Amino acid sequence: MQPDAWMTRPPLFLVTGLPWPEDDGAAMAEAALAIAPDVTQAVRPVGSDGQPIPLGRDLAIMLAAGSECAAALYKRVLFMSDITRWLADTGRTWEHIGVDFATAQAELEQQSPALLVTVSRAAYNVLCCAARSPTMHHALGRAPEVTTDDREKLRAAIDARLDADWPGYITKALEGALPPARSSTSRHHEHLASSGDALDRRDRRDRSSPTSAPLRASHRRRTRFRP
Repeated sequence: MQPDAWMTRPPLFLVTGLPWPEDDGAAMAEAALAIAPDVTQAVRPVGSDGQPIPLGRDLAIMLAAGSECAAALYKRVLFMSDITRWLADTGRTWEHIGVDFATAQAELEQQSPALLVTVSRAAYNVLCCAARSPTMHHALGRAPEVTTDDREKLRAAIDARLDADWPGYITKALEGALPPARSSTSRHHEHLASSGDALDRRDRRDRSSPTSAPLRASHRRRTRFRP
């Protein structure tokens, strides 16, 4: 059956940079990860005891900060660097809100469902830079400023790509994992029925609160664009 609209057309995507490959000469790399926080919080792996594994504390606070930031900035596609900038603008840091950033980022990079995004080096620099007046340094010695327009053009490009790729991806990823359709307005208070099958430890699962249905960890898909 088809997932609810809040899963296929989520109100918020969070995009974070992944380590750029060691091949420093690469023009493009699979170096960004996009998740839908509402889906991430509803889709959880199940442990050996059959119970859903909750988000780690640091990642949970990070996603809560992201939701608050997105509402404040009126953004549907939010960069991790946006949250860092927004915290600074409000006189805070990740540490101030109780987040060990390295721990949260490491857990975030393991989340599924998620889309791996191939980006250009220039796009990667814009995505990851949290400075207010960043510059991109080039071999020729020029250092053009990364403007707000650069960020918004990248945001629009990623938004369009996610609009095109996410609905089909999440529908396929959740095939057989969802219970009968229910009202999306009560989704955060419902449980997704477990299939009852034996579970592989690598499985990732759906959670609407504390229960889940199977979703394999390999449910990541690659998307590519040239902003």
